[in-house]
Amino acid sequence: MKPIPTSKHALLTALAILFSACQKPTPQSAALPFEYTNIVHDVSAFTKFPTPETIITFTNLVWFGHQSDQISMGLGTSDYESTVSFNHSNHTVTKIIQQITVGTNHFWLIDTDGDGVPDERRKFQEKNPEILFKGDWLPARGLGPMREVFIEEKWIPVRFDQGRWRTNEAPSISKRARLSEPAANMPQTFN
Repeated sequence: MKPIPTSKHALLTALAILFSACQKPTPQSAALPFEYTNIVHDVSAFTKFPTPETIITFTNLVWFGHQSDQISMGLGTSDYESTVSFNHSNHTVTKIIQQITVGTNHFWLIDTDGDGVPDERRKFQEKNPEILFKGDWLPARGLGPMREVFIEEKWIPVRFDQGRWRTNEAPSISKRARLSEPAANMPQTFN
C-alpha cells in the first residue's frame, strides 16, 4: 500500500471537517416533568352531566385537576385523592371527598357540607355507606339527608342537620320543659 501524500491527506482532513461542520446537530429535547391533559368525565354517582377537567400529572405520580366548580389532587393511582367542590359564585366550600387506602381497604370519606368533618364513609365496591354518628362510624342505609342508622340491633331514622347526623326523634318532654324554664342565673324581670 502506498502512503498518502501530505497534501492529499490535508485535503481529505479538510473535507471531513467541512462535512461534519455542515451537518445539522440533532436537537436535544428535555422531557417536561409533567403532562397536561384535558378530559371529559362521564356521568357518575357524583355528577349528573359530563364534566370537562384539566389534569396536570407529574412524573412522580402526583396530579392536580381543575373543573369549573372543583379542584382535585392525588398521589399514585389509588392511594390518595382529594376533591374539593365549591360554589363558583362566592367560592365557599360545598363538599370534600377524599379517597384513601388503609391497608388493603379503599374508602371514600365524604364531607357532605364542606365543614371539614367527614359525614359519610364508603368502602369501594360496597353499596351501603357508614355515617359518622356521635363519633362512631355506623352502618347506614338510604340516600340523601334522610337515612337510617343501625344502632343497638335496630334501624333508627336519622337526618343530616346543621352539619351532623341526628335522630329524628322530637325532644323529650323533660328536655322541652328544661328549654322553657328560665335559666337559674338569668335575671328575672317583672312588669
